Amino acid sequence: MKPLTTFQIAKNNLRRRPARSAGLCMAVAVSAFAMFGGALLSQGVGRGVESMSNRLGADILVVPHGYDKQFQAALLRGEPSTFYLKGDLVDKLRFFPGVERAAPQLFLATLNASCCTMPVQVIAYDPEADFVVKPWVSANAVPTPAGDEVVVGHMVGGETGTEISLFGRKFRIAARLDRTGMGFDTSVFMTMGSAKKLLRTAKNAAVKYEPGSVSSIMLAVAPGLNIKDVANAILREYAIDYDLEIVVSRSMISDIAKKLGGLSLLSRALAALSWICAAAALFIFFFLMLDERRREFGLFRILGAKRGKLAGIVLYESLLVSAAGGILGIAAALGLTAPFHRLITTALELPYLAIPAGSALVLGAGCLLSSVAVGPLSCLYSAIRIGSGDAYLTLRSGE
Repeated sequence: MKPLTTFQIAKNNLRRRPARSAGLCMAVAVSAFAMFGGALLSQGVGRGVESMSNRLGADILVVPHGYDKQFQAALLRGEPSTFYLKGDLVDKLRFFPGVERAAPQLFLATLNASCCTMPVQVIAYDPEADFVVKPWVSANAVPTPAGDEVVVGHMVGGETGTEISLFGRKFRIAARLDRTGMGFDTSVFMTMGSAKKLLRTAKNAAVKYEPGSVSSIMLAVAPGLNIKDVANAILREYAIDYDLEIVVSRSMISDIAKKLGGLSLLSRALAALSWICAAAALFIFFFLMLDERRREFGLFRILGAKRGKLAGIVLYESLLVSAAGGILGIAAALGLTAPFHRLITTALELPYLAIPAGSALVLGAGCLLSSVAVGPLSCLYSAIRIGSGDAYLTLRSGE
C-alpha cells in the first residue's frame, strides 16, 4: 500500500468532494484568465502600435474628405476600402514647400479573391517614388513585384509561386510578408502600373476608376519643419479644389497610444479585482470549512496527527486547487487569443501583434505563480487555527 502522506490525504479530500473542488478551481481559473488574457492583449496591442509606428514612414497622409476613418480602418485592421483623389495632386504636393517626398497609393477592395473567403484589400504603390511600402517589403528580402506578380500579407492564403485571382485576372504570388499586426497582414501589394492595367481589364463591374486617380498620398516633411504647419498650409491651398483631408501620423499614433494606455489600465484593474475576488472566495470557503470538518480534524489529532500535519493538509488542498485553476485559466486565455488575431484587431479597433512564444511563456509562468499563491495565502489563517481546541471535545462537538 502507498504511504498515506499529507499530499495524498489532501488529494483524496479533493476527489471526495468533486463539485466543491471544481468550484474552487473555477474561482482561481477566472483570476488567471483575467491576468494572463489581459496581459496578452495589452502587450499584443503595444507591439502592434510599435510595428505600425516603425512601418508607417510618412509624416502626413492625404486622403479624400470624409474617408479618414476608412483609411485608418484599412491601415490598422485591413478593412477593404476603395476611394479616390485626383492624381495630378501628387506632382503638386511633391513640389510643395516643406514636403521632401510624396508617394501615391491606390486602394482597391475586391469581394472575390481566390485566396480568401473574405474581402481583400489591394494596395498599389509606385516603386520609384514610394518610401512607405517598398522599404518594408525590402526588409523582408522581397524584390519589387513584376507585372503579373503580387506580394501578399501574412494572413492571405496561397503559397509562394502559386496563383491567385483578383478581379478575374491571375497573379503569381512572389512572396509572403512577416506578420505586422496591421491591415498589411490581410492585404495584397502590387505596383501602380499593374493595378492600373488590371483596372482597365477588370471583369468586376462594381469597380469604378477614373484614370490617373490615387487613393492616398504619403508625405515626408523636410527635417526641422513643423509637421502641423505644413499640413495646415496644404489644407489652405488644396482642401477646396481637391476635397481632401489630412491625417497627421503622429496624432493618429498618439490617439492609439492613449487607447492602449486605457486598455492596459483596464486589464490591470480587472486582473487585480479578479485576484482579490478569488482570494476572498477561497478565504471564506476555508474559514467556513473549519466548522464543517471540525470532527474530521479532531479525529486526526486523536490518531496522533500534529497541528502542523493538519495545516499541511489544508495548505496542500489549496495549493492543488490553485495550480489546477491557474493552468486552466491560462490555457483558456491562450486558446482564445492565439487563433483570433484578426477578430481581436477588429473588436479593439487597434493594431495587434501577438507576443513571441518565449515572452508568452515567461508571462504565463508569472501569472501561474500569482494564481498558485492565491490559495495558500487565502487559507493561511484557517490553517493556523486548525487543531487549536481540545481534540476530544472537538470530536464530540457534533453529537
